[in-house]
Amino acid sequence: MTLRSGTFDADAEAVLAWCLREAVTNVIRHSGARTCRIRLIQHPGELSLEVSDDGRGPGGQDAGASHGAGLRGMSERLSTAGGRLLLGAADPGLGNRPGNRQNQGFKLTATVPVDHYDA
Repeated sequence: MTLRSGTFDADAEAVLAWCLREAVTNVIRHSGARTCRIRLIQHPGELSLEVSDDGRGPGGQDAGASHGAGLRGMSERLSTAGGRLLLGAADPGLGNRPGNRQNQGFKLTATVPVDHYDA
């Protein structure tokens, strides 16, 4: 496990914190996952929050969950902050657990622009 701390734009931090809460709520309520991985990834000029699980995957979510109010709201907030939301299948290794017919999991990536990230 690698731990880092740092500071960055307060508005970007608030949006990513809100996205983290919504994403983890979705994992708990809809995915059927046993494992959830959360990563904060720094890129030049932007910061991404990645939440992935070993659950049912995009096609196995509860009816309506893929375009529910939480994900819609997340996309709108990110857009307002100049960011973007990507949704799809998780990394191949995460969904490989017995009994997982879809075998793909789910990954959400929320990205916001940042002028600086002081780690």
